[in-house]
Amino acid sequence: MKPPRAVLRCVILMLLVSLGISVVSAVRFNQDLKYNFVPNGKKWPMFEQGMPIEEIYDQYLDSNYYAFSSLTARSIDIVLNRPIRYYHTPDLNSQPAVEISPGRYRIAIGEPDFDQGFNTLPTYQKGWRYARTLPEALTSKNEDRAFFQSPMRWYYVRLEDLKWVQLQLRLQGEMNWLKIWSKNMEALASPITYWKSLWEHTDLYELDNMMYEDGDYLSPDLFKPLWDWKCTALSIGIVLLLIPERLLARRENRRQPSGGS
Repeated sequence: MKPPRAVLRCVILMLLVSLGISVVSAVRFNQDLKYNFVPNGKKWPMFEQGMPIEEIYDQYLDSNYYAFSSLTARSIDIVLNRPIRYYHTPDLNSQPAVEISPGRYRIAIGEPDFDQGFNTLPTYQKGWRYARTLPEALTSKNEDRAFFQSPMRWYYVRLEDLKWVQLQLRLQGEMNWLKIWSKNMEALASPITYWKSLWEHTDLYELDNMMYEDGDYLSPDLFKPLWDWKCTALSIGIVLLLIPERLLARRENRRQPSGGS
């Protein structure tokens, strides 16, 4: 066996093993997540009862369940270059109730402000959240305001759309920190503390994790997908390496008779 083909086979084997480990790890994580959940049925029995999310939300506003740390609230301006659609029901085939256009938006983080459209409730359907729309877009007339509230009611929104908002918040938040730090190194002396707080308070699953730890609700969004982007990347790499490996194998098969005569 030629050395180039042997190297390709080793790399392909390693990618296959990595792919298998990724899938098995997800299966194991989901099994442990379900096995270790101990429901108490005290604070949020409405989830076990199958109460509509809309009714749960009405009770949710009166609770003190969702508590942040002592981080001072701040706002972050982000730019969205694609629309976000909200629905009356968790169904992509239904007509969107509201569509938020691309543009600049000011989002508050660091306190339980559900009017901002980023902090959301888990639902019964994986990949769907219950949330208010994002606040109104920034314009030359209102950009001096510190905070904005969404004028819209609550709707269902895809988790993938909120992940895009999350990404923009984190990227812009880090850029803001670098600008401040470059002007005054003592203003934000600890980048680790800042980035930790930024990631914690832009965590889409913070409420899900709190409810899980307290035995109130096992959100379907906490389960890891068995196949994610890493699996797709590994599969593409395997296919791309199999092409030259097969070509080398054919070349060896063609040369073998002449070498044996």
